[in-house]
Amino acid sequence: MTSADAGYPERCLHEVWERLTARGFVIGEPGASCLCFFGSLRNAHAEIDLMNTGAFVWVHMPLAATSPLQAARRVLALLRTGQATASLPPARTSGLPLKDAAAQILAAAGMAARPVHAEYDPGEVCTEVMVTNPAAPARGHARISGEGTIRWECPFTTPGSPASGLTPHHAAGAITAALAHDPAAGHADTGQHT
Repeated sequence: MTSADAGYPERCLHEVWERLTARGFVIGEPGASCLCFFGSLRNAHAEIDLMNTGAFVWVHMPLAATSPLQAARRVLALLRTGQATASLPPARTSGLPLKDAAAQILAAAGMAARPVHAEYDPGEVCTEVMVTNPAAPARGHARISGEGTIRWECPFTTPGSPASGLTPHHAAGAITAALAHDPAAGHADTGQHT
């Protein structure tokens, strides 16, 4: 990216924010740190941010118990192109931890899922499931924690290389679709889930 494009990721983040707030979500406006918290979700904390690489990040942390099926539906909304499947098969094995059961559901839906180690705080390592869509790698990847937290990382398209990631329009649409599966999302659903 050239110095002329240095502010491109920040402009994309601001456009995602504009599109989500236009759809009824209450989100703090991006500032110097870029971190923006959703204020309109009743049963979850959520935020959007940029990584040092310029990649877009959305984190959804449920406040109440969530099911593997709910987590799988949210991840599919983020990683799939087109409409989400109305019905998903249950996990093949009963009694699995949430992240592992969601991984089985997502694998049956055509996603690639594998365990990864994540370190959010120095010395604190946890195992999560990383999910990608082999048919749409530009949609990035999502990680599911044992508690059902979803962290989606996706690059924005870069000028001159539209296949490299998502546009702000598509990123906002994916988040809207992921939250459409939550009846208590607390936003005005305009039906614009592209």
